[in-house]
Amino acid sequence: MFLKLTFVNWRQKVELFNASYKKSGTKGRLFTRQEFLVALGLLIAAAEFSHNGKDLFKRGDQKKSIATIKKIGTHWYLIPALTII
Repeated sequence: MFLKLTFVNWRQKVELFNASYKKSGTKGRLFTRQEFLVALGLLIAAAEFSHNGKDLFKRGDQKKSIATIKKIGTHWYLIPALTII
């Protein structure tokens, strides 16, 4: 749902990004769709971490957040908030 709200066509954004990268002449390989989604997730996580700083995983934190941190089993998951302000 996040991708549908953020981009009209996220797959087209991957192609546009790769075309710009090719045009720049920089050496390296192009992004796959999966890598694009991982990079997008990392950007969201970095913004959340920057917003909350060292207290990101603190229990009982009542600060407003752009995402929810959930622990399922041994893994932590960042779930972007879908609230539109």
